[in-house]
Amino acid sequence: MVAWFDPGMKRTATAIALTAAALALGGCSSDADSSYTCPSPGSIDPELAATISSVQLSDGASLLASIWIGSEPEGYAATIDICDPSVKSADDLRPIATEYAQALNVSPIAEQVRRLTVASYQIIAGTDGTDLINLVELSNSAFQLYPWDDGGDYFWKVVAG
Repeated sequence: MVAWFDPGMKRTATAIALTAAALALGGCSSDADSSYTCPSPGSIDPELAATISSVQLSDGASLLASIWIGSEPEGYAATIDICDPSVKSADDLRPIATEYAQALNVSPIAEQVRRLTVASYQIIAGTDGTDLINLVELSNSAFQLYPWDDGGDYFWKVVAG
């Protein structure tokens, strides 16, 4: 599903809303700290699913959501949310985000991607899901300009974490 992109939207607010909805569906506990939990997966865009499913996440990590935002001719923003209890900093998320970028770069949908954002977070167990723990978010607003095939851990802007 393609949604209208409002540049003024706050990414954290979107993550909070997604997390709150996912919490209502239940979650799984993290081995790292039993007071933190991974929300249940939310919306996984079918167009992105085939491409990003090639990225292997570590044990205990899960894909939470992936969506397209935007419209042609401006291109789309792809957002990918994961819950990886081992991700505590931008340095931890960079290799995972780069794997997603590399997968998208060689996919049939690569030319449509203008911005890629990857976030990892958990929630506090037993709460309404609005308190995000270990929120780390990276974004690249010029996806087409970078040669993702040679790595690219340094192509990311730290949004949170």
